[in-house]
Amino acid sequence: MAVQRLPRKSNSATRIGVGVLIALTLSTGVATVVNLQAGEASTGPTASATATSEPSSATDYVLSQSAERRELSDSVGRETNLSEVLPNHLFAVGDRTPAPLGAGLVFGTITAATPGAAYVEGTGGSEKVDFDSPEADWRVLVLTVEVDSAVGAVSGSSTVSIGMVLDPLADIDLTIEGYKSMGEIIAVLNGPGRYDFDGTLYSVRQEGALLGLVSESGEISFPAVREESAFIGDLHTVADVLAEATAPVTITKIARVAG
Repeated sequence: MAVQRLPRKSNSATRIGVGVLIALTLSTGVATVVNLQAGEASTGPTASATATSEPSSATDYVLSQSAERRELSDSVGRETNLSEVLPNHLFAVGDRTPAPLGAGLVFGTITAATPGAAYVEGTGGSEKVDFDSPEADWRVLVLTVEVDSAVGAVSGSSTVSIGMVLDPLADIDLTIEGYKSMGEIIAVLNGPGRYDFDGTLYSVRQEGALLGLVSESGEISFPAVREESAFIGDLHTVADVLAEATAPVTITKIARVAG
């Protein structure tokens, strides 16, 4: 399957510029409060979850596109493991106030995938066109996620809306089927504001690659991440992630260097 390269876009996530050194990680001894939905405990999705560890061919299609976008991305300062994007892991660049890399993460089920917007790239920037326009250079599909549990800015939400970029020649129907057949998912989010047609949409970090799967036993996976095992580290399950998110806050100090 050939996947065309997308226009390179900046996103709304905090990025660490070229030429930085991680100086020190400090524990503040302050626990992050994680607000789950009523009736939810720190054991992750409900027992009635329909997730499967065997993605459908349509889901494989979607994940392969995310993997390709991630590999072609020119973003820098990418997190190297899942724990770094939890809301209790803060980064301080120089004298700036410590802040998390992203907006948090969500566990749940994709209940809808609908057309959002499409754009043509020109010398003056991006121009919005009809979603099904053959001239579109990139499109955004809107996913609606019914939340089982969440941490960070999306804590307490019952649903979360996410914008996902589509390749210009992507099979739209197959892509929609792929997202809706994922079952239980984990999504590591950037804050809203990336997409001008709907400022409330979140986006998924690493060009969509951090939209992963949750098996019936609660194990998580990120098939679109080439270094998947190293990225997951010791956080193998939903319960592991939620427990780590309530650990004491850590601050990683980053010093800019010349060059």
